[in-house]
Amino acid sequence: MVKLSLKKTSIKGEPPQRINKLHQSYMSLQFPLLFVFGEPGFYPDLTLKPQNGKGKGKKVTMNAYYKYRLHPRVKEFGLIFRGGSLFQQYVVVVFYAIELSCLDLIRKKQNDLRLDYLSGLYDAISRGDHEGITAGSKIMLPNTYTRGPRYTYSHYLDALAICRSLGNPQFFITFTCNVKWPEIKRIWHSTLS
Repeated sequence: MVKLSLKKTSIKGEPPQRINKLHQSYMSLQFPLLFVFGEPGFYPDLTLKPQNGKGKGKKVTMNAYYKYRLHPRVKEFGLIFRGGSLFQQYVVVVFYAIELSCLDLIRKKQNDLRLDYLSGLYDAISRGDHEGITAGSKIMLPNTYTRGPRYTYSHYLDALAICRSLGNPQFFITFTCNVKWPEIKRIWHSTLS
C-alpha cells in the first residue's frame, strides 16, 4: 500500500501574486461580475480551428480576439454589454491591454527598428553627458505606431507638402470611405496611368 502525502500550502503570509495580462484568466479575475463562470480570455497561444480540420489553426491576435468579444450577437446573451459602467471600464482595460501588448512588441523588436544614429548616444553627447552610465537606452517608436510623435510629424509634413503644391485649404472636410469604392479605384488607376 502506497501512502500519498499532500503538502499543505499556506496562503497566509505569502505576498499577492501578480497575474500577467496575457494569462487567460486575467479578465475573469479582473471582472468577476461580467464573467461569472470564469470564462477564459485571450492568451498568446489561442488559435482558430482549421476549416478542413487538418493542420494547425491560425493564431489569433489580441486585437482580433477583443473585436470579436466586443461585438454583440443576436442568439447569444451578452452579459458584458449589460454591465453599464463596469462594461465601460472593461473596454478601457481591453484598450489598455491591446496598447500595452503593441508597445511590448515594439520594445522587443528594437534591434530591428533602431538605426545607429538613433541609439541615443549622439543625443547624450550633444546634451553634454560625457559618462556612458547617464545615457539610458532609448526606445524608438516606429512611424507606423499611430499614437507616436513620429507618426504625427510625418503626417504634418505630408500636409505641408500638399499645401505647398495645391495651396492652403479653404475647407476642412473629413469622412470615412472604403478604398474599394469604384470612384476611388477609378481615380487611383487614372493617376497611375
